[in-house]
Amino acid sequence: MKKETAVLLITAGLFLSGRVLAVLSGSGTEGEPYLIQSLADFDEFAGNPSYWAGGIYAKLMCDLNLAGRTYTQAVIAPDTSTDSGFQGTAYAGIFEGDGHILLNLTINAPTQDYIGLFGYVSPGGQIRNLGVENGNIQSGDLFVGGLAGRNEGTLAGCYVTGGVTGGQASGGLVGYNQGGNLTSCYTACSVTGKGAYYTGGMVGYNVGGVLRSCYASGMVTGKYDVGGLVGYNEEGILYFCYAAGRVIGEYNYVGGLVGNHHNGTLTNCYAAGPVTGGRYVGGLTGDNYTGTLTACYASGAVQGSSFVGGLAGSNGGTLTSCYATGSVTGKFGGGLVGYNYGPLTACYAAGAVTGSSPVGGLAAWNASGTIASCFWDIETSGQTASAGGMGKTTAEMKTLLTFLSSGWDFTNEAANGTNDIWRMCVDGLDYPRLNWERTRGDFACPDGVRLEDLLFYTGKWLMNTCTIANLFCGGADFNASGVVDFADWVIFAEHWLEGI
Repeated sequence: MKKETAVLLITAGLFLSGRVLAVLSGSGTEGEPYLIQSLADFDEFAGNPSYWAGGIYAKLMCDLNLAGRTYTQAVIAPDTSTDSGFQGTAYAGIFEGDGHILLNLTINAPTQDYIGLFGYVSPGGQIRNLGVENGNIQSGDLFVGGLAGRNEGTLAGCYVTGGVTGGQASGGLVGYNQGGNLTSCYTACSVTGKGAYYTGGMVGYNVGGVLRSCYASGMVTGKYDVGGLVGYNEEGILYFCYAAGRVIGEYNYVGGLVGNHHNGTLTNCYAAGPVTGGRYVGGLTGDNYTGTLTACYASGAVQGSSFVGGLAGSNGGTLTSCYATGSVTGKFGGGLVGYNYGPLTACYAAGAVTGSSPVGGLAAWNASGTIASCFWDIETSGQTASAGGMGKTTAEMKTLLTFLSSGWDFTNEAANGTNDIWRMCVDGLDYPRLNWERTRGDFACPDGVRLEDLLFYTGKWLMNTCTIANLFCGGADFNASGVVDFADWVIFAEHWLEGI
């Protein structure tokens, strides 16, 4: 073979179809993904956009320590200019972390946008089963996240620990999530927003995206639109999500889970950390503007200057089957809602309420909303008055009949519905709790996963109409797939006899 012919063949092998095929092991297919087996391989992958195209698979084969390096832009798919908008090549491939970790990622990019391990993940792009531990990500501009600056794809089984500091739209995992899907992800990092808006423990700004089974546990600090999980949620859907860290907002729209909730949906979610802010501050969300909250709760202490609520500082949307137990301090402070102009149904509050008038055990001010079948504890709240709702003693609040007679849907009864939203197996021990808070598989009273629960589960077998609206067939659709099937049976079996 002539030398010139050999060179041509090698070149063709390296750049077939515009993709580098010979530097990393593998061919980029699902069956033979490109393999990242060393720091040198990682550098090759991160530096060559040919690996980022749609349909190309890559797999991390080991943990990698990035200590000693300081990146000045996103590591993969960065924005290549400081001009407005994204000028680089977005990541559209499938990156399988395979449970491995990138350690000690450090990014210092004071003038760059789209900052994270990945700068921009486009629709169709996927990042799966990857951990970023002890990260230190800092930028002064837009779209800053520990994993992705901007995401329009799918992130599943990923997490970030360490710290993230950014400008507007900064989050522990993703800065700006536009229509992206996040499933079974978590963050355990501090997040600091230095820009005016949109700081979240997981996502800074979520527009039309879906978060399922995600949580954040770190401290979140920002200015406006600050949330323990999401800073600003616009038409996004969150279910089975929670936040447990402290949330501090310098100004307005601050919430334990979502800072500002705009026409979105929260179902089976909760927040447990303390929340401090200015106006419109809530244990779950600072402001619920035309959004829907169903079967959610908040337990953290809430403090603000005005319009402060144990669940929502302000509500113009729909709250159904929700509760709050944290203390509330502030003007226009309410045990559940500070300022209400939307419908509240089958909700309660039990936290102490203090502050300058007006304050209320359930709501401080009800402008034009409707409040039906709602209660507050007059003893624990220290309030005998409220702008709506019915005040009850602690003993009455721990009695099943109080709520059954108002139409609440409990487990072990069918007269008020079959979704089994609430649970109270024994009088006198506790307030009503949401049935999804129980041990998984413990559908019915008495407590513990036993025969009564098996009967409930088999009664839902093969139901294929499980949605947020019916709380996923009363919880029998464990993985929220839409159908009660064998995958759910496996989960149920794993918890058999638990809690007895």
